Amino acid sequence: MTNGPRATKSPVATRIITVRHAATVFAEEHKIAGRLDVPLSEAGAVDAREFGAELFASEYDVVLSSPLSRALETARLVTGLAESRILLRPGCVERDYGEMQGLEPDRIATLRPRVRYVKVGDYEHSLNPPSGESFSALRTRAELFLKEVLGEHVERSVLIFSHQTFLQQLHGLLLGMNPYECLALDIGHLQMDDF
Repeated sequence: MTNGPRATKSPVATRIITVRHAATVFAEEHKIAGRLDVPLSEAGAVDAREFGAELFASEYDVVLSSPLSRALETARLVTGLAESRILLRPGCVERDYGEMQGLEPDRIATLRPRVRYVKVGDYEHSLNPPSGESFSALRTRAELFLKEVLGEHVERSVLIFSHQTFLQQLHGLLLGMNPYECLALDIGHLQMDDF
């Protein structure tokens, strides 16, 4: 629930503020959620309310959210807005982990073809989730999303609620990092970053 490092402001006048959703039951069980619509855990919902009431003091013009319930519910609890005032953006949904979704690490190890990983910093990331989304496809989606946001919301403050792996790529674009360097960014639950 801490704020991440502040980046230098982007060269455009649009301000981008990102928040990763609060914790889910899958996070507590060490399962991969990906595109599964996993709700917030009870503790996650409490944390989101407290974050909104105590920590969230940023001004914004528009709120965008992934359509997955964990992001949308976090947006609603943090901002106090009705869901109808939060704009859903499928482009900022989490990475599709294919057959890995809903599984614990020991079950993932049994998948074929075998899942390969790349270690960046302290973290290992799956390179080839069976039937899932590649990092190049995720990066392209993040580029399209950012282009859309900058095109639609010039000179506005945009608050975005999304997911860790997607936000790594979005932050990477904003910080000038390549698709693999940004995998070292640890974006915790309810982490807010301001660009």
